[in-house]
Amino acid sequence: MTFNKLNKLRKNVDKVDEKILKLLSKRLSLSKIIGNYKNINKIKFEDKNRENQIINKLSSDFKNSNLDKLFIKEIYGIIFKKSKKIMSKK
Repeated sequence: MTFNKLNKLRKNVDKVDEKILKLLSKRLSLSKIIGNYKNINKIKFEDKNRENQIINKLSSDFKNSNLDKLFIKEIYGIIFKKSKKIMSKK
C-alpha cells in the first residue's frame, strides 16, 4: 500500500467520523426533547425495555457485518448513559 493510498483511506475515515459525531449530536438533541416530554408527563427517563429493543434491532440489522452484538451493546450503553444524563437536565 502506498502512502497516498493510506492518506486517502484516512481521509475517508475522517469523513465517516464527522458523520458519526453529527448523528450523535442529533440523537442527543432528540433525547433532550424526549426528556422534556417525559418530565412534563412524569415518565421515567430510563426504559430498559426500549434499550433492549434498540440493541436487539440493531444487532439483527447488522448481523452480517463486522459489528457483533457485544460491540453494539457497549457503544449504545455509552449513548444511553449520556442520553439519560441529558434527559434529566432541566
